[in-house]
Amino acid sequence: MRIVLPVVLLVVLGCRPTAPEPRDMNTLDMEGRIWVDPLTGEPFTGPYESYYENGSVYERGMFRDGRFEGPFETFYDNGQLYRKGAFKIWTQAELEEQRPRTRLDGPYESYFEDGRLWTKGIFEDGAECGAWFEDAPRPRHRTTTPGSCGAWCTGQPHLGPVVHGSRPRRAIGTGQPH
Repeated sequence: MRIVLPVVLLVVLGCRPTAPEPRDMNTLDMEGRIWVDPLTGEPFTGPYESYYENGSVYERGMFRDGRFEGPFETFYDNGQLYRKGAFKIWTQAELEEQRPRTRLDGPYESYFEDGRLWTKGIFEDGAECGAWFEDAPRPRHRTTTPGSCGAWCTGQPHLGPVVHGSRPRRAIGTGQPH
């Protein structure tokens, strides 16, 4: 009995499906607005990566039914994170209206090549939503039109741990330290 339990656990735990390896985007074909696996002729679903000529990762993310969907990260050629966010897939009706292939949806951040935060905010259906931080040419906060946001946004300025320089910054219009 003592031998059976470890063997059963090994079989059950060892049989879990492993996450698929990211697919090199250069091995996929684009047909219209859809990324297709040339080996199967089907729209590709799964993780992808694309690369700089030096071999470092340019971007990694996910495809669903041949379209970008879900979280992604883009990098500078030195390996430093450039931006991260998530794509939301268009419905078939929206695609038939000739809308762009993808839209950003959810939390979004971008960084300077030295790793400092450049922008931080939230997208909803491809539009900036709620409070945004931007460090170009100098740090500032801005808030999109109240009421234009849905599930992701509260319309409140972001008061998270984004600090540049030696003194705390204030979110515009709140009087509260950032």
